[in-house]
Amino acid sequence: MRWMRLYLISLMSVLISLTLSAQTEPILVTTAQDSSGFSTVTIKNLGSSALTAYAVTTSYNTRSSDGTIAAVHGEGITDAAVGPPTSPIQPGQHGTFRPGGPYPQFKVEAAVWADGTTFGDPVWVHRILYGRQVAARHLDAVLRLLRNALQLNTSVAEIIRQAKNGERQVDAEKESVDEVVTVGRYYRDIQSSMATPPKQPDGSPSTREQTIQQLLARFQRARDRLRPYE
Repeated sequence: MRWMRLYLISLMSVLISLTLSAQTEPILVTTAQDSSGFSTVTIKNLGSSALTAYAVTTSYNTRSSDGTIAAVHGEGITDAAVGPPTSPIQPGQHGTFRPGGPYPQFKVEAAVWADGTTFGDPVWVHRILYGRQVAARHLDAVLRLLRNALQLNTSVAEIIRQAKNGERQVDAEKESVDEVVTVGRYYRDIQSSMATPPKQPDGSPSTREQTIQQLLARFQRARDRLRPYE
């Protein structure tokens, strides 16, 4: 009977919805607030694989000198693969971060695990994974630039020019500010190091060759850190 089929379809839809809503989230988020209203957020990995990246949005209210209250919004991705050196959160372990501002509102938008498991908003999951793709592509480009500079005896001015072009390319192909901040930094580091060479232990400035070798070692470490997550 048609009404019975419709009833069964509706019942199955409800059961599926209840099953999905009852699934245990693979992370546990808790917060502790100090007397000034600033929070420390703890993210515990409830999954069976290392938690390698997560995305967070935050907001809080601030009062200006004239008494006007304005909302401040922020967002960020913490990624062991491409961000500042940080360790994945192992199963059963936790990591912490501090949202900006007093009495903040925050949300973990997405997370990615070492075994390829993802959780959360697909848009944010894509931002994490796309950021890794862009980082891998430009780390390879940066390493080629520096190796060629050594082999071809490229001038400092030309190295800086190529790095500026690379930074512009990152900006042109970006999907979000994440790539500009994280990947664009590779090229900005080259420009600043070549323009103002780092000091040697004796206080003397590094030579052109020494500066390039130091940059090569730094970016090779970054590339090696990213490789397992591709």
